Amino acid sequence: MALISAIRRLKLVGSSTGRFSRFYAASAPTTKMFINNEFVESKTNKWIDLHNPATNEVVTRVPESTQAEMEAAVAAARDAYPAWSSTTVLTRQQIMFKLQDLIKKNMDRLAANITQEQGKTLVDAVGDVTRGLQVVEHCCSITSLQLGETIAGISKDMDTFTFRLPLGVVAGITPFNFPAMIPLWMFPLAAVCGNTSILKPSERDPGATMILMELCQEAGMPPGVVNVIHGAHDEVVEHCCSITSLQLGETIAGISKDMDTFTFRLPLGVVAGITPFNFPAMIPLWMFPLAAVCGNTSILKPSERDPGATMILMELCQEAGMPPGVVNVIHGAHDAVNFICDAPDIQAISFVGSDQAVRTQKNFFNGSFRIKRCNLGLIECMSKV
Repeated sequence: MALISAIRRLKLVGSSTGRFSRFYAASAPTTKMFINNEFVESKTNKWIDLHNPATNEVVTRVPESTQAEMEAAVAAARDAYPAWSSTTVLTRQQIMFKLQDLIKKNMDRLAANITQEQGKTLVDAVGDVTRGLQVVEHCCSITSLQLGETIAGISKDMDTFTFRLPLGVVAGITPFNFPAMIPLWMFPLAAVCGNTSILKPSERDPGATMILMELCQEAGMPPGVVNVIHGAHDEVVEHCCSITSLQLGETIAGISKDMDTFTFRLPLGVVAGITPFNFPAMIPLWMFPLAAVCGNTSILKPSERDPGATMILMELCQEAGMPPGVVNVIHGAHDAVNFICDAPDIQAISFVGSDQAVRTQKNFFNGSFRIKRCNLGLIECMSKV
């Protein structure tokens, strides 16, 4: 809580006059949440005005979802998971066929919304939607994508079978620069594999995501399979304050005769974060608070193009009472990244970017056999390094 208070004291209050003035419209329509297959009006008293970048007119007002509303979205996803994960692959595939057809029919509507909220030219906005549509089309091949593997006779009287199973409730946080493409990278793949999900689109252009939710309804997606909440990056740190519930393990009593099972969520150890230049405060705040509150220690390497926000955050960590060594910052370019990849004490790396960017780091494929967990934004993989 001390860290949250320190960050809030840094917020600047914009002037209502002069060249930065904006048109305020109390009567502007509000952006709804999408919970349990229903569009829900938020009960929050915190709203974010979304301005048309061409005219400065308020297009909509985006809510900062309350804690109760966020928990309701998680509960809807959790309750929907048992039934949805038990549906056949063919049933989920049919919904993807319908969804990709509906996206094609609503291409112009989606592109126009992106142009209005985000400012892309109409041609670029159509490209944004098209790239996302390609992922939905890919989802339609789930009958082959989700095939397991079998090895007969791996040992005497022994065969092995591999199954691809859903994880459960998953979440996606999307940036502002591709309002349709990146949500379409996330929830269709999650859904067609049998997961349920919560999506948090950028508060700067959530309209395309909400149109996609309408199309999900029309395609026959069951209630609770996809849910949408809204907010800004303060909530990421505040969400860490609910660690007493986030880090709860699980217990299954009587899983077998005279046997119970217990699951514990334990820290990994020393972890590292490599942040890009385009979100100098938001992405570091995605990384080190969650690492620290779960009991890990971390090394952060901010972009060499804008490290100042990270260094201010380190001052605030000092003020909040973070013990020495819990969060550490180094600087540099490729050499610093290579150091993090090579360091044997670092157990996991959080990297926001493409898998192609990671592959350019020679140390991920240098032939040794140490395994390191790599988190590419929302795409997690195990890389041989």
